[in-house]
Amino acid sequence: MIIILSPAKTMHVPLTAPALSTVPVFGKEARDICNEVKNLSFSDFSRLLKVSGGLARQAYDTMQQWIWPHDPKIASAAALMYDGPAFKGLNAHDFSRGELEFAQLHLRILSGLYGVLRPYDQILPYRLEAQTPVSVRDQRNLYSFWNSHPAKNIEADLRKLKSNLLINLTSDEYGKMIIPHISANVRIINVAFKEMKAGKPFINVVEMKKARGMMSRFIIQNRITDVESLTAFDLSGYYFERKLSDENNFTFLRG
Repeated sequence: MIIILSPAKTMHVPLTAPALSTVPVFGKEARDICNEVKNLSFSDFSRLLKVSGGLARQAYDTMQQWIWPHDPKIASAAALMYDGPAFKGLNAHDFSRGELEFAQLHLRILSGLYGVLRPYDQILPYRLEAQTPVSVRDQRNLYSFWNSHPAKNIEADLRKLKSNLLINLTSDEYGKMIIPHISANVRIINVAFKEMKAGKPFINVVEMKKARGMMSRFIIQNRITDVESLTAFDLSGYYFERKLSDENNFTFLRG
């Protein structure tokens, strides 16, 4: 089993370093993307990323400082550097050594810049989304640039695990990097998290993102490698709703 998770826009350099440290598989590709971004003027950069003011300046400066290979003194583990709701739910900062090693095998974080990351791949801060329309190597956008490479990397890791099970905890934006390119023999489980309000399920985006991280943590801490065990997820009041689920689409409700 491999879990795929979206990255976060917000990033903070962690204060401590984990016991495990690896190098991103697609570092050279990330370098080529970043070189294209560095060549953009500040105004073009701001327009492409749809940011302005101080945030635009901070993001622009961050990308200008990005360099490959990374200096290990300033690079940090991806799972610890991302700081959005999903990563608060994951809370990888307190993983035991065993949990850390399981996560490294079974969790993958998708990235517009790095393609696909293991949780303890060392990265630098950046601001670039998968949907950002950057042209690299004559490809019109990052989806075209990455093509099937991240998916093939994940499939290779599934073969090493002797598994064909992919747990999709990504957003649509990042799922587009992987799902269309996955072979038919890989079983994809799509997971949705919803809240009940006035007797009807609805999506709270922030809570949904956090729940994706919590489910990743649940899988890691319980060493789950089979589909049925996923239905036992019950953190933060969630429960598996069979009536809204089918063989490959699981829905969890709360409230």
